[in-house]
Amino acid sequence: TTNRGVELLGTWRKKPFAATASYTYVRSREFDLAGGARADIALTPRHSLGLVGVWEQEGKSRLGVECYYTGSQ
Repeated sequence: TTNRGVELLGTWRKKPFAATASYTYVRSREFDLAGGARADIALTPRHSLGLVGVWEQEGKSRLGVECYYTGSQ
C-alpha cells in the first residue's frame, strides 16, 4: 500500500476576525497481486476541505463557525 498527498493550511487575521482554510489531497493505492496493477483503496477520500471563521472579543467572548467537506469514498 502507498499513501501520498499534500495538505495546505492558511490563516487570515484582522481583529476581531480570523479565518482558517485547509485543503488535503490523498492518493492511496495498493498493488493487486492477481492483476499485477495498482488500484485505488476504497473508502479513502481523495479531497477534503475545511473553513473556520471566528469573531472574538478578547477576554469576553468568542463565536465561531466551521464548515467541512470530505470527498466521495
